[in-house]
Amino acid sequence: MSPDGFNPTTWSLDEYKSTLKNIENATPEKIWRWGAQGKGYCMGIGKNPETGEYPCVFYYVLSLSIHRGEGPKRQIYSVKFTSQEVEDNWAMVLNYKATMEERNGDNS
Repeated sequence: MSPDGFNPTTWSLDEYKSTLKNIENATPEKIWRWGAQGKGYCMGIGKNPETGEYPCVFYYVLSLSIHRGEGPKRQIYSVKFTSQEVEDNWAMVLNYKATMEERNGDNS
């Protein structure tokens, strides 16, 4: 597991992303793999012991602006995943792992 950062004071996962997408399309909900990755890291880190939440902060550098001559733009997007979202994501990861092991004959 290699999250980009973890803030023990706020118990939040920090993820840094760079994309050519516009700001409206650069969210964990719209870029599925980013949300899935963040939820996986949250499962590994565990819930905030005080709040029971899975907070995750995504920091974006929107590179598309560079190509427009505007310079890079930065967007901070904070999300709190529910326990159900994190657990469903983890079940999906384990199911995918089992499928790949079965397909490849790898039981390690």
